[in-house]
Amino acid sequence: LVVDASLGVAALSDSGPAGARSRELMGDARLAAPHVMTFEVANVLRRAELAGAIGPDAAALAHADLLDLAPLVRLLQ
Repeated sequence: LVVDASLGVAALSDSGPAGARSRELMGDARLAAPHVMTFEVANVLRRAELAGAIGPDAAALAHADLLDLAPLVRLLQ
C-alpha cells in the first residue's frame, strides 16, 4: 500500500471514521511512501497543533507514533 501524508495524518490523529478507515487500510499491509512523507506528516501535525485543531498531547503522541511507524515504511525516491 502506498501511503501519502493525508492517510498518515488521518491514521495518526483522527479519532473519527476517516482515522478508523485509514488505520484499517494500513493494518498489516506492507507500506511504501514518498521519501518526504514523514516530514510532511510531522509538519501537518505541527500546524494542526498551532491552529488548535489538536491538543499538544495528541500532537506529541501522533508524532511519537509516526516515528515508530517510519522504519516500517519502504521509502520511494
